[in-house]
Amino acid sequence: MKIKTLALTALLFLTGCASNNSYINSRQIILENRVYSIQKNELKEKSFFSYPIKFGVVSDIHNEGEKAKKIAKRFQEQRVDAIIIAGDISRYFGDYEHIPESVEIRNSIIHFLETKKPVYVIAGNHETRDCYFRTISKLTKDYNNLFDLSTLKYADLNGVNIFGVSGGTFFLPLGGFSVKQEIKSIDDAVFSLDNDPILMLSHVPPRFNHKGAIDCNYNIKINKTFKLGKKVFKKGKVISNRHVYEDILAGRADITKTNSRNSGLKELTNLIIKHNIQFSISGHYPTNQGANDLKQNLEQGKYYNQLFMNPGGCQYGMADILTINKNKAKYELLKIK
Repeated sequence: MKIKTLALTALLFLTGCASNNSYINSRQIILENRVYSIQKNELKEKSFFSYPIKFGVVSDIHNEGEKAKKIAKRFQEQRVDAIIIAGDISRYFGDYEHIPESVEIRNSIIHFLETKKPVYVIAGNHETRDCYFRTISKLTKDYNNLFDLSTLKYADLNGVNIFGVSGGTFFLPLGGFSVKQEIKSIDDAVFSLDNDPILMLSHVPPRFNHKGAIDCNYNIKINKTFKLGKKVFKKGKVISNRHVYEDILAGRADITKTNSRNSGLKELTNLIIKHNIQFSISGHYPTNQGANDLKQNLEQGKYYNQLFMNPGGCQYGMADILTINKNKAKYELLKIK
């Protein structure tokens, strides 16, 4: 520990760093004694910290600021090293009910930024490109711990290399992010930086081939009459609309899932196979909290050589802790009321 402290002190001296969290000539940043360099849209950690690295992971916030605040507090209690946000920050695409999208984005991530931990973020299918980039740029001026992986080519950290793939599979004509277009802009350098494992951060999940994977859609059958707000769902009713049954699932109704069908993006799966990507984080299906590899679902609390996870929707009070230790990772579910 003394050697690491002396080495860090020397590095700070050589780069002319100030103490505390501050920018160093707009290219060097210090966050909690970790040193980062940004050059040519490449983020590199220059500290001397080793494994394991612990991430607080959240997705599908959808302007639920109070839930985000509670989850940010839990992340601090869990002593995470950094926070990852996997898109769908605003409630709907563009402004909603006279609330500007920029306000929704700020309200959704501000509590994570105030932890002073590094925050890595991408856009989902609910963000418009212009407003997202404009809002994130303004926030970056106030919070030097915000790293936009929609802009940065990658984050070369001690213990893992991360790259982002923003967007969804629609909304492009309206000014949104397209996953397929974002894939084309990936810098292949991220796949050969060093011996650290690679983590792919996307909003839409990869396509898997087994039941109950994080990319699955379902039909649900109501086993017991259930009231959600003013709407009553009677026993025996079958629902296939994901945006309806997600609220029902989050409400803990007595249901049976049927007709499990994988709905992720094959192009992302191809990336995993081609570049031997060990870990990924995605959202989009906010009630599919959990993890799997390419063949089966994985239990929480155990280390795996390959792990693809969905933290669940912050809008429903869900998040995850992801711990990467050398070439293995494990996850833990978090839920708040």
